[in-house]
Amino acid sequence: IQCAMKTLAINSALPLTEIALLEDDKTLMHKSWPSNYNEAEKLLPEIQKILQKHGQPDQIFAVQGPGAFTGLRVGITIANSLAYIFGIPIKTCTTFEYLNEKIPDPKRESTAILMRAGSEVAIVLPNVEKVHKIKKDEIADFLSPAPHIKAVVSDVRPEARENYHLPKGIKWLELEDLTEFAQTIQAILESNPPSHKLIKPQYLAPPHITKSKKQQFA
Repeated sequence: IQCAMKTLAINSALPLTEIALLEDDKTLMHKSWPSNYNEAEKLLPEIQKILQKHGQPDQIFAVQGPGAFTGLRVGITIANSLAYIFGIPIKTCTTFEYLNEKIPDPKRESTAILMRAGSEVAIVLPNVEKVHKIKKDEIADFLSPAPHIKAVVSDVRPEARENYHLPKGIKWLELEDLTEFAQTIQAILESNPPSHKLIKPQYLAPPHITKSKKQQFA
């Protein structure tokens, strides 16, 4: 008899932080909240509540990035720590792979993925693996020659979108309106991604870390 596989899934790479506990194709628990750069205080206590109620998972799944430095670092550190403590494997995907799976099938062929990369942006077009890095003010010029693109899914928060100009006729898709987290992770797990003992966060731009005056003038 095959035992049910419990997966603790963590995504702290995007403005919407999400965690879920899956048992094969069932969702035992799911929680999400807007990331307000306080993941160090919020993420671990929420995961502890899940573990107290449901016990040890059989594997961890974590979105590996790219994403915001602080939230992503916290999520990956927790994933690695739990995998080590419980002696269980980690499975993962990139944020681009996660967002592509999150886009509903009818919209996937006409939706580009756009992510912040410091002073630039990274764009992935449908069915194209290459990541294009361009300046913010080049977005419209880059997307205009692709008339099949009708929408963009992104880690750019709504309040910051005035700085990112899309061509006329292309709209932003909201993360909350796409395929829900647990269902997306289940679809990715069905492709049987490889298992790891340890994973590292992926970044598109070097993290901006403020130096102390002592470091600056040493």
